[in-house]
Amino acid sequence: MYRCVCLLAVTVLAVFVGHGECVLPLSSLQDFHRQRSALGLTKSNHTTPVSEACTDAFLNLLLNETGELFTVIDAAGKLGSGFTDGNIAWLGAFDLCRSVPGLQYCYTVIDVNLKLPGSPNASLIPLQWGLCTVDECSDLDVANSIQEILNLTIGYQTMNVVSSAVHCAKDPPKPHSTGFYITVTLCFVLAFLMLSGWCVDIYMRFAAKRKAGQSLADRGDYLHDNSTADDTKLITGNRTESNGMAVHFASISQDTNFFQEFLLCFALNRNLAMIMKTTQPDKAIRCLHGIRFISMTWVILGHTFLWTSLFPLVNARTGASSIFQDFSFQVVNNAFFSVDTFFFLSGLLVAYLAMDTLEKTNGKLPWFKFYFHRYWRLTPTVAMTILIWMFVQPWMGQGPLWHNMLHKPFCEKYWWSTLLYINNFVPNTLTDECIGWTWYLANDWQFYVISPLILLPLFWSKVIGLVVASVLLCASFITTGVLMHVYDFKVDFLQQANDGANALQPGVTQPTYADYIYVKPYCRIAPYLVGIAVGYLLQQIRTKKIQVQISPIYGALGWAVATAMGMSVVYGLYGTAHGHELTDAGNIMYAVFSRFAWGLALAWVVFACQYGLGGAINDFLSWSFFVPLSRLTFTAYLLHPIILDIFIFQNGTGIYFSTIQAAFNFVGVTGIAYGAGLALSMAVEYPTANLEKLFTKRLTCRSCTRPKDYDDVEVIGSVQR
Repeated sequence: MYRCVCLLAVTVLAVFVGHGECVLPLSSLQDFHRQRSALGLTKSNHTTPVSEACTDAFLNLLLNETGELFTVIDAAGKLGSGFTDGNIAWLGAFDLCRSVPGLQYCYTVIDVNLKLPGSPNASLIPLQWGLCTVDECSDLDVANSIQEILNLTIGYQTMNVVSSAVHCAKDPPKPHSTGFYITVTLCFVLAFLMLSGWCVDIYMRFAAKRKAGQSLADRGDYLHDNSTADDTKLITGNRTESNGMAVHFASISQDTNFFQEFLLCFALNRNLAMIMKTTQPDKAIRCLHGIRFISMTWVILGHTFLWTSLFPLVNARTGASSIFQDFSFQVVNNAFFSVDTFFFLSGLLVAYLAMDTLEKTNGKLPWFKFYFHRYWRLTPTVAMTILIWMFVQPWMGQGPLWHNMLHKPFCEKYWWSTLLYINNFVPNTLTDECIGWTWYLANDWQFYVISPLILLPLFWSKVIGLVVASVLLCASFITTGVLMHVYDFKVDFLQQANDGANALQPGVTQPTYADYIYVKPYCRIAPYLVGIAVGYLLQQIRTKKIQVQISPIYGALGWAVATAMGMSVVYGLYGTAHGHELTDAGNIMYAVFSRFAWGLALAWVVFACQYGLGGAINDFLSWSFFVPLSRLTFTAYLLHPIILDIFIFQNGTGIYFSTIQAAFNFVGVTGIAYGAGLALSMAVEYPTANLEKLFTKRLTCRSCTRPKDYDDVEVIGSVQR
């Protein structure tokens, strides 16, 4: 996310307002483009001569005045309207150029000296320019002859090109690698296992019917809800009801061999039914499903606006820049707090479920299972996402800026730190992470690792447990405050973006808010600790160890306070969008206490909904419609940035930015993300959870019967989010 913030700074803020006054120095924009050119662009060196083949082919094109020459000129980018509105990307006609044999499209970033209106001197402006050239020219040829190409084809002889970087599009975008073939093969294997498991389930059901002596005419009863009770006992070992329809699965008994059970772990119909199931156990906290889904859509909403701003905008000032001052946009501007919602939910469910386990084991925590279960439920799905990101996504689109999707040098170097959940420390810069949005998983795993330090004392002594949690909370407050003061960080989103843009300059090691605070667990643990306290309280109330009664008057007061806290967090920085900067003390106070306050607001929402004070809010959050969607938040979270990359970077022209357009994009991306998340859940997440139970049963209790259901798979959708 933070890379998006940096890109947003240099794309949206580096536009002209008033009489030539620049919000962000143009040098920041220039340095940013130079930094990006290191990934996928060939820089000019002015020492290597242009190849003879390129020169001859281009001269032949010019002298013969063939039809291709008109296409070369027509497809090249040209100065368009809105330059002072931030339209500095003239991408041309990507598809038109590539449609003519012998021609290729080249994307260039060029630094040119231009005299801007209202400015006495010429300024160095980085322009993004699309050119159509002959195939014989290499990227380096184009980079070293950019001035001549512009003079001959576009006619801007007075434009002085200082430096340039080029990428010429290829088809396919890059050669298919071994990783590509391995990933595609793995996808086919998973699809085969899913269909095979489905077939095994169908076969076992028919075999059970035949063994029971039923006629062929009765063998279709399993498809309906009108089968007799005796039939159901014979043919079903697992049963999931959804919307009144009973879905029956073949029974798994001691006669079932290991190979059949292995395939059933991948069975498409079983895992789909488990995801779509809306029934919940009595002890479930039903409102969490709605909170989880809404928070995930909030994440996607914020990322949709940010990713849109990654691409060249034709109306950066009047479209994107001005919207930051809208009061309503603060919800998008502060979508970062959606992540704190998931930290809160994770802490709540860890405590809520762990206390039950500790009561059953008399305070003994099964250490290996406690950690392995969590790691196994997360890691295969994350690993599959890395494979998709590295080896599938680069071949899923084309466009002028698609070269940004082709090179994953940080994944090749740091993929292991993502799988070990230390990627918020290694590498030491967020922008160097393999898949940067998984910094959240690293924090969540680290919180989970230390959670027994709170849970065990809390189980044996409520006072000691709360003291330990309070000490950790105070340590987090102090650490965050000290870092904010020492490095003079700002909580203002735009200032953070400016600092991040400056930090992207080559050779710069400037500390940033993202690297020192945003992704560090000691600064983000506050809502997790609040969640643990709430989870413990709810478990104690459910087991009748604590009695709580709240009058309607205090309930209304609780809602008022929680609403005020939540609104102050989300809209508290509205004044900074209009130039009213916070004082140093205000910056520190907001950074230290905002996430804690957000956690407290959520704590009241959950408590009130669980114990009859939620009213219509509880009815909405507990709506069964949210249950399947909440189970898909993990995979939707992993895949939606990849979908946004594909959606945004295949554009052939600059984007006209508007809230209506972004809203439509948001709805589409959300739907596709959940659809793709469903596929990933059925192919990897739920099968690996089933495999864990299968091997646990085989290793620990060979004579035991199969557990009656896959219900505990639902923990995947709860604990680690």
